[in-house]
Amino acid sequence: TLSAVEIAALPVTADSERAVLETGLVRRTRGGLAYRHALLAEAVRADLRDPEGTHLLVALAVEAAAGPGDERAAEVARHLQRAGRDDLASPRWQRAARHARSLGALPEAAAFWGEAVACDPDDGGLRLELAEVQAWLGRPDEFERAWADALARLAPDEQVVAWCRRGLIFKTVVCNPTASHAAYRRARELLLAVAEMGLPSA
Repeated sequence: TLSAVEIAALPVTADSERAVLETGLVRRTRGGLAYRHALLAEAVRADLRDPEGTHLLVALAVEAAAGPGDERAAEVARHLQRAGRDDLASPRWQRAARHARSLGALPEAAAFWGEAVACDPDDGGLRLELAEVQAWLGRPDEFERAWADALARLAPDEQVVAWCRRGLIFKTVVCNPTASHAAYRRARELLLAVAEMGLPSA
């Protein structure tokens, strides 16, 4: 479904819109357009001559119509991914994840952080965000997996911050004082090592 505002953001003319309606595949709803059946939508998507370009146009139209909020960020990100633009999709997935977490929708936040990681697998910071949400969800195995993957991709000075963050997670979320102290001790060790190497600390 495309709203009237989204249609206005697309590079289409009134004649094009009328021609689409005349095919009988779509109908007007609340000023926008919608396929008459989900199967019709799937058939049209499968027959697109330029699916990547179409998804890019739809993504930008949805984003323009949505305004400054993040409510539609995941939808935009999905279209950008299908357009082959992971570079543009990743920041939208991040926005969607933060928005979901702000609403307390932790499973959705974890899913969106996972999508961001898929778009930019070498970014340790994204994996660290995913790890924290997994901790909040009470998924220790997933937390440790994401944490290890993050740590392997972080620079030494970034690892100091990551270990401090791990200490805070075990102190507040998981409530494991022993693991929290161990994480803070590791952060201190790394901080001293970074200082000896002359690297700027985070």
